[in-house]
Amino acid sequence: MLKAKIKPDEVTYQCLIDGYVTYNDLEKAKELFKNQFKIKKTKENRVSVIDCHSYSHGTAFVQILLYVETHKEPFYAITGKGKHSKHNVLDEMAKYILKKAHLLNGWTIERDPYNLGRLKFIISK
Repeated sequence: MLKAKIKPDEVTYQCLIDGYVTYNDLEKAKELFKNQFKIKKTKENRVSVIDCHSYSHGTAFVQILLYVETHKEPFYAITGKGKHSKHNVLDEMAKYILKKAHLLNGWTIERDPYNLGRLKFIISK
């Protein structure tokens, strides 16, 4: 891209990450994420919260994948609730992450019953 004088931006990098995730090239996806983005983490009541807002589905998943590789305590991911979602309907990002859950070795994902726009991640015993 750079040789062709194309200046990639955040959207370009997220599209590339999405492609890598789609084709199960998670190592390239993680490397690109680490070079271009940072894990968006805050704390609520001493529990880590990963914010997936403004990330594509694949980029949000890679953010979570990188986080679970270095942490062992339960945490939440804010996936948001779609504008057009009805009560108790998961948004598309949450569905995407739940479909990829098998790649998060040793982790269980649950919906947060108090906040439908969040997923709770718990290390499996």
